[in-house]
Amino acid sequence: MKIVIIGAGSHFTSGLVRDLMKSEILSGSEISLVDTDPESLDLVTRIVRRMVKET
Repeated sequence: MKIVIIGAGSHFTSGLVRDLMKSEILSGSEISLVDTDPESLDLVTRIVRRMVKET
């Protein structure tokens, strides 16, 4: 399954991704982050990648 988070530069994204990662049903899903603000998106992308790496 592919999940797209639109507006991913928001501070809510890391919590949302954490919850998605806990779901057994969504295990193995691909998450794409989309935002119009490249700086915010870059920051959140780095945070999410670190979260994934630590699991």
